[in-house]
Amino acid sequence: KLEYFTHTTMGLNTDTVRIDKFNNHIFTTAIGGYQNYGNPNEKTSLDFAEIDKYGLFGTSGPIKIPQNVKDAHTEFRNLRILPNGTAYVLCYSISTGGYKTGMTVYKTTVSNLLAETPQNWDVIVNNEEAKGWFNGIDAEYYTKRVWVREGNDLVLYVDGKKVHTWAGKEFATSD
Repeated sequence: KLEYFTHTTMGLNTDTVRIDKFNNHIFTTAIGGYQNYGNPNEKTSLDFAEIDKYGLFGTSGPIKIPQNVKDAHTEFRNLRILPNGTAYVLCYSISTGGYKTGMTVYKTTVSNLLAETPQNWDVIVNNEEAKGWFNGIDAEYYTKRVWVREGNDLVLYVDGKKVHTWAGKEFATSD
């Protein structure tokens, strides 16, 4: 018999199926509601929940956002946390026409995500003209590679420098 013990809520319109876990915390991003073209949602959030030793939820809620991220007026869209506590956060908003996004990938640490007064996050990718309207990230722990899906394209960054771009059509087949 399955028994109910506890639950927690995390954000409004969670945008990714990825739930990142680090030690006894889980993290996820939320758009903040309906996707607006040209205007980011004010309720966008990056949320956490603590899991106790029994697997139950403890403290939870939105993380505190540093000023440089607040000033960007964008939405939290994706997150990748590495085993050493490095966190990559993808933020973007859809343009008025819906054909591009103003996209930024930030780098910080889990301890800074959980800080009461967080330090500014480092910008490692900034593309105000990213094609398409759906983006994503992944990161590799050992190689320091960050993979960014910019619309239909896949872009590889190493140490914050763009190394290669694959157009979406390069993955298509005529078979």
